[in-house]
Amino acid sequence: MAKHQIKHRWNDSVLFECDVPDDMASGLRTRYALERAVESRANLSGAYLSDANLSGANLSGANLSGAYLSGAYLSGANLSDANLSGANLSDAYLSGANLSDANLSGAYLSGAYLSGANLSGANLSDAKWRDGIVINQAPIQLFGLHWRVTILDEHMQIGCELHKLSDWDEYDDKRIAQMDGRDALRFWRAHKDVLLGLAKSAGRGVADETEEKSA
Repeated sequence: MAKHQIKHRWNDSVLFECDVPDDMASGLRTRYALERAVESRANLSGAYLSDANLSGANLSGANLSGAYLSGAYLSGANLSDANLSGANLSDAYLSGANLSDANLSGAYLSGAYLSGANLSGANLSDAKWRDGIVINQAPIQLFGLHWRVTILDEHMQIGCELHKLSDWDEYDDKRIAQMDGRDALRFWRAHKDVLLGLAKSAGRGVADETEEKSA
C-alpha cells in the first residue's frame, strides 16, 4: 500500500491522507483517496484537485468549498449536496455529473463543460463566468456547431467571443465579421434567430420589443 495525500491549494498543508493499493493506476489514486475522505467526512475546503480524474466518483455531501478543480474530469460524478461554494471549476468536465442541491454560490465556472449535468436545486447565486460576469442560473450549452455556444443570464459566449445578449441582437454584419471573418458571418446568419430565440424562451437577456416600448 502507498500513501496518497490531498493537499490545500494555498499552503500545501495535508487535508487528508490514506493508503492506496500499489497496483492502482496513478490516474485513479486521487479519486480513490477523495472518496475515502468524503466517507470519513474530512474537511476538503481549499483542496488542490486540478486536472484530477474524478470520473464517476461518489462525492455526495463533500465539503469542497474553495477547492481548485480547474480542468478536473468529473464526468458522471455524484456531487449532490456537495459544498462547492467559491470553488474553481474553470474548464472542468462535468458532463452527466449529478450536482443536484449542490452549493455552487460564488463558484468559478468559466469554460466548464456542463452538458447533461443535473443542476436541479443547485445554488448558483453569484457564480462567476469569465470577465467578472456573475450568473445565477445554470448555463445553457450547445455543442456540435462550429463553435461551442454558452448562454448565460444576460450574456452569450460563442467560441471565445463573449457579449451581452442585447449586443448580439444588435450587431450588424460588419461587427460580426470583425470577430472571425466570413466564418463568423456565415455562422451568425445561420444561427442568430435560433440562438437568440432559445435565450429569450429561457428568459435570458433578450427583452421583447413590445415590452421595451411599453416600459
